[in-house]
Amino acid sequence: MLLGVLVSCFGCESSPQRPPGMPSLVRRAKITVTQAGRPLADAKIILVSEGNQVPWTVGGKTDQNGVARLVTHGQFPGAPEGKYKVVVTKLEKPDKSRLPGDSKSWSKDEEESARTFYDLVESEFGETSTTPLTVEILSSSYEATVDVGKPVRIKHVMSKGVP
Repeated sequence: MLLGVLVSCFGCESSPQRPPGMPSLVRRAKITVTQAGRPLADAKIILVSEGNQVPWTVGGKTDQNGVARLVTHGQFPGAPEGKYKVVVTKLEKPDKSRLPGDSKSWSKDEEESARTFYDLVESEFGETSTTPLTVEILSSSYEATVDVGKPVRIKHVMSKGVP
């Protein structure tokens, strides 16, 4: 009998249980992010519910076409209906592979290079309090396009001791 149960479930995939209180999701929700009208790949987006009506984290990462398929609570495809502010960020991180292997032997310039990163989207789009981008998800299939303005490369250097 146990063998029958095992055989009948072979290949079964259990989907994660939704947390109590999570509303139904608009399953095919996606946002296209452009920069100066061109698709912005590898950007992270977070939707922040206006008035904190939706307590669940909603977001995604854009593909090479600038399209982010929204996910709620990190694992559930789609997004709850509601009005959201759209936060968009894209960072260029240091390429430590081009530096000598042992960080103890790095020159001052190499050490600073390892702590330098760049914002590739204007700062206003990366903060809930300043982003002008908003969307309202209402239907069973939702698509929107948002533009984050002109390309930028804003330099930041992390403090020493920050990994």
